[in-house]
Amino acid sequence: AKYQEIEGPPVARSILEKLAAPGVLIDEVCDILGHHHHPAENDSINFKVVYDADLIANLEDHKKESGKDPEQIEKLIQTAFLTPGGKAEAEKVFLAR
Repeated sequence: AKYQEIEGPPVARSILEKLAAPGVLIDEVCDILGHHHHPAENDSINFKVVYDADLIANLEDHKKESGKDPEQIEKLIQTAFLTPGGKAEAEKVFLAR
């Protein structure tokens, strides 16, 4: 995660500049990549969606590796997700709701 946040923004900026993306989009993407494991109170909805998607992917990996307890997963779903859609998707994926 540390290296994703350090190395990701410059790579994304380079790609997006070559694609002639608008500066505001480039800045937002780089900001999201630069702290996508550390949410802040004033993050954009785009950040929150990326955060939730990343959390689902990480939970899937963790569950496969360690067989995380369903009660722990349910508690995490109730407290860690930033969007209603992310929470609903996690419930569908992990709790079969």
